Amino acid sequence: MRGGVKWGGLDGLRALAVLAVVGAHFRFLNLGAAIGVDLFFVLSGFLITSLLLREHQRTATVSLRRFWIRRGLRLLPALACGVLVALVVARWATPEQRHETWTGLPFVLFYFGNWARVAGGPFALGLLVHTWSLAIEEQFYFLWPLVMACWLGTRALSYRRAATIMAVVAVGAALYNLYAFQHWGEAVAYFRTDTRSMGLLAGCALALAVRGRPESIVLSARAKQVLRAGALVAFGMFWFICIFCSAQTGTAASLMYSGATLSSVVLVAFAVLVSESYWVRLLSGRGPAWVGARSYGIYLYHYPLALVFVQAHVFHGGEHNVAVIVCILVTLLLAAVSHRWVETPFLRLKERVAGEHTPTTQTLATLT
Repeated sequence: MRGGVKWGGLDGLRALAVLAVVGAHFRFLNLGAAIGVDLFFVLSGFLITSLLLREHQRTATVSLRRFWIRRGLRLLPALACGVLVALVVARWATPEQRHETWTGLPFVLFYFGNWARVAGGPFALGLLVHTWSLAIEEQFYFLWPLVMACWLGTRALSYRRAATIMAVVAVGAALYNLYAFQHWGEAVAYFRTDTRSMGLLAGCALALAVRGRPESIVLSARAKQVLRAGALVAFGMFWFICIFCSAQTGTAASLMYSGATLSSVVLVAFAVLVSESYWVRLLSGRGPAWVGARSYGIYLYHYPLALVFVQAHVFHGGEHNVAVIVCILVTLLLAAVSHRWVETPFLRLKERVAGEHTPTTQTLATLT
């Protein structure tokens, strides 16, 4: 089907990623569950690279202007709503949190929140601190298409060589991350764009390896068995970190994030290359797909509620558990309303900008 892809398992992986992050922030999973962000990074690298490759294969060019317009239509409306929710919730926050939230707005809205976190002090971002990861992704969305446009315009490298180079660069980024955690401290290594780029780069390498069209690749039965076994190990590693690993520093932290990135790459590869698998069909089910499609909103809305009503220990005992449940339900409600009345209209407009006219169950335009 022209313009269409059936990668429903990726929405299931988005659901897995956002569940991990929410679990870390609402404290029903260990703090290591923040590795859900690393899964988001791998997904972003894979999907954006695939989008650019498919556009070039379809039109023999890459329109940077249209790409950036699509990104803006996808990200900015919901971000504005997330900021609004944070400002409302700040009514119950401490004076310091309110002040940091307001002073952090310019950094959040212009996607430099991660560098504000590196600077620290008065640039702590308050209830919007979780937007640091969105800032890294947006910086990637600006720089990587420029690189892709240059490469696709010259084709100086084959797909295989480009994928190999990107894989080597991703490994180098992991080693750089290890050095940063050992020598610069967690506050710097965790939030900087250059030190947290390995997931995005690994996702790019995977997309280049399959030329942006994994559905066209036919694996042997043996290769599928190996990938299925690898995905089982990756899934186990992911949840082991989420359940048993607390916040780490130094070498342990870097190895945890590198392990999460490697697991995420294997899971994404399995979801798109063995899409007929029973486990991928489970990921594509109605529940995971519903959460995955609303994962951006869930990520945006959950953290101010978690910070003010759960992490601040306003409630204790049974009241604390009730607060967690209520905040999660409010998060899901806000994400559902946002998806229906804010994101979906702009997604439709984004699809028109993307030139996706073939009616399909799922298009790459909606996945990204």
